[in-house]
Formats: sequence, C-alpha cells, structure tokens
Amino acid sequence: MLRPQGRLGLWVVVGLAVAVIVGAAALMMSPSTGRVLVNVADAKGATVNRVDVFVDGRKQCDTSPCTVPDVAAGSHEVKVLADGYDAPVLQAVTVESHKDATMNVTLGASSKGAGIHVSGTQGGVKLYVDDKEIGPLPQQVHDLTPGDHVIKVAGSERYQPLEKHVTVERDRVEDLGTVTLKVLKGKATISLGTPGARVYLVSGADRRELPMLPISVDIDTTKMWSLEASKLGYGDYKQPIGFDDGQAERSYVVSLEPRSVPVWSPAQYSAPAPAPAPAPARAAPQPAAVAAAAAEGGEAFLNINSIPASTCFLDGQSLGSTPKVHVSVKPGAHSVKFVNADQGLSKTVSVSVGAGETKPAVAKLN
Repeated sequence: MLRPQGRLGLWVVVGLAVAVIVGAAALMMSPSTGRVLVNVADAKGATVNRVDVFVDGRKQCDTSPCTVPDVAAGSHEVKVLADGYDAPVLQAVTVESHKDATMNVTLGASSKGAGIHVSGTQGGVKLYVDDKEIGPLPQQVHDLTPGDHVIKVAGSERYQPLEKHVTVERDRVEDLGTVTLKVLKGKATISLGTPGARVYLVSGADRRELPMLPISVDIDTTKMWSLEASKLGYGDYKQPIGFDDGQAERSYVVSLEPRSVPVWSPAQYSAPAPAPAPAPARAAPQPAAVAAAAAEGGEAFLNINSIPASTCFLDGQSLGSTPKVHVSVKPGAHSVKFVNADQGLSKTVSVSVGAGETKPAVAKLN
C-alpha cells in the first residue's frame, strides 16, 4: 500500500513525462523552417543598399540588409547582384529549424572589363551572349571583352525571340533595362462561373463554341480574340483575350449577370376598362361600309408574357424575350408562339383584338 507522499511523487514523475512527450510532439509537428539574413557591403565595409538578392534562383529582396523568412531547413544557394560591382559566385548557406542563418557578402568594384545587365520577369526566358547561354533573367555579365556582341533573349515557342547587337566599353556595365518578349502563342484556360451558359471563342467571323469547360486553348496572337457568352435571362458576356503584358498564360472565368425581369401578374395584362362613350357627334351619319372601313384601319395592342420567360414570336416574327408590353398590331386574329429552348418548352396561343383594344397574350409553359 502506497503512502500519500509516495503517491504524490509518482504523479509528479508521470506529469513530467507527459510534458516531455507533448513538447517533443509539438516540436516534431512545427514547420522545419528558419530565416536567412543577408548583409551586403563593399570592399571598404560600407553597406551596399541597392542590391538584388536571390535564394535558390528566386529574387527575395532589392535592398540590404535582406531578411528571407520561412526558408526550409537545409542547404540553399544565395546570389547577390549590384550595379557597378563584380557578381560574386553562388554561396551556400545552411538553415537550421527555428534559427537565423546570417550571411555577410562583400562585393568588389567591377574591374573585369565590359559587361551588361538585363532584367526580365517572364518565366523560362534566358539570356544568350554570342550564342552562349548565360541563364534565366535577370542576369549581369562582367567578363565581356570591349566591343560588339550579339545579345539574344529567348524562351519557349510561345515567345518571339529578341536579338540585337550591343557595343560595350571597358570598365562599364551597359544596362539594357527590362526585356519583355512578345507572346506569339498564348494559352487561355477558360472555366464557367454561370452553369448553362453557352460560351464562344470569337475572332471576326470565326465563332467557335466551347462545349466542354474548363478547357485550355492555344491562342494565335496575330488575331484579335474575345470570349462571348449568353444565357436566357442573363446579360450578354464579352471579354477580350490579350497577352500584351508578356505573360503567355492567362485564366478566365465566364460569369454572367442576371437580367432584372419584372414580376408578372395576370392583372397587369388584363384589358383596361372601356372608356365612357363619347357624346354623339352632330355630323351627318356615315354609311355602314365607311364606318367598317374606319374600324378596320384602326390600331390595337397586345401585352405578351409567359411563365417561365421565353422567346416570343408574333405571327412568325421574333420579338425577343418576354415580357413585351403594349405591342402594336392590326385589328384581327393573331398567333403568338412561346419557346424556352433551355427547358425544351413551347406553346402557341391565338388572340383576337379589335381596333382600339388592348388584350393579353399569355401562356404558362409546361
């Protein structure tokens, strides 16, 4: 039988063991990342502020000091570029979990002759000098001999390559600025935000329906292209497709805005109450044939609507989407056909209207 003091000691040991296990589990589950701190100075120890800092080929900072957070534990390559300084070789830094890895970089003034600096933001685009591949942009080259050199910037088949002659001078870095290649063949990824809409890829008279979405389509940039879409009860959609910013791949979501359709009420389309009969004129009475001809040449009106909304045809002529109010017709018998293509519904009604009358032509499509 344990004494009370012995039991207390046992619980203390158990508690400590649980705390150790929980702490170890939390440490194992936390992200294994750290930070890289890069300080850049010149040969005299002065800080170099305007720099480009790359970690594993990806630009992280354009000033110094540079702090790069959330770097995975392990070995990484760091590269620093600055105008007027030699490009240092790639340096390796080892990052430990939850620790800072500090790297001090010293840049020497450029003294290797002529050079060029080329910037760019397009993925996969590389710099070539005199047919020699230098690498993906941005690039800074310092070991060129003074004189004329052929500079080429090229990427995949989606881009139009750029080639030019550049004359560089001794002990000078020629800044060629940011190079953006023209997109020859773009890639548009199209998805549908409004179910049931019909989507078309249009260029002038070339109109191609896209029945299966989402879809990725290659776009010939020598033509003007746009996306168009429609759906009954929604406003039409039109969106130009362009790659003028130099990015060869773009995504589009086709979403249509609903049209505001007035709520239909049968009372709204009922014939108005007849107006009071006018006082008899004092003119001499007309023959019956003349009165009939006058009535026949009068004007009548129809109020046309359906549930659900549809495309309506008056005597075979399309009037567009319902509702249609106060449609002028000749007195007599008329045929109104309603077609809802989305739901496969249609119905035809006949209505007779006299001169000066307004009658409803309505249908409920089943």
